[in-house]
Amino acid sequence: MAAKTIELMSGRLDSPIGEILVACEGKTLCAVEFGDYEARMIGELRTRYGDIRLAETSDPGGVCTRLRAYLRGALDAVDDIAVDGGGTEFQRKVWTELRRIVPGEVLTYAALAWRLGIPKAVRAVGHANALNPINIVVPCHRVIGASGALTGYSGGLARKRWLLEHEGVVLKPPGNGGAARL
Repeated sequence: MAAKTIELMSGRLDSPIGEILVACEGKTLCAVEFGDYEARMIGELRTRYGDIRLAETSDPGGVCTRLRAYLRGALDAVDDIAVDGGGTEFQRKVWTELRRIVPGEVLTYAALAWRLGIPKAVRAVGHANALNPINIVVPCHRVIGASGALTGYSGGLARKRWLLEHEGVVLKPPGNGGAARL
């Protein structure tokens, strides 16, 4: 018996940091990725769902409209989008906590681990953060290194810097890598 093909609604939008791709299962957002990483997003969706078909629409689940509003400065426009990134129970716990970091705030990986009540799990928290499949909406870009340096972002550090500055975080010039809360 052949595996069932899962249809996901997908959309694209232009942004100041490049094309953004979204995928939704019904009204639930399951992936946000940058256009230059489309193959990675599709691979991750196939790993999660098996056989998929992406049905391109202009605004799946209203997510493109809300991301555009975020990019225009309505920083809370994405806060209540229903999300499901799959993942393990631990990863979902980390991703849920990421959504509690408000725009303009940054946390270190250690501070995020403390918030989760697992202060010795800094590396595991960092790894879960890196595997977040829902960029921007699940704001993994708001987590920085212990020194204040911008570290790892699946979309690249230039995009991480842009997102943080867009949210009002005052950053040191490139090369100094640090961030300060407004």
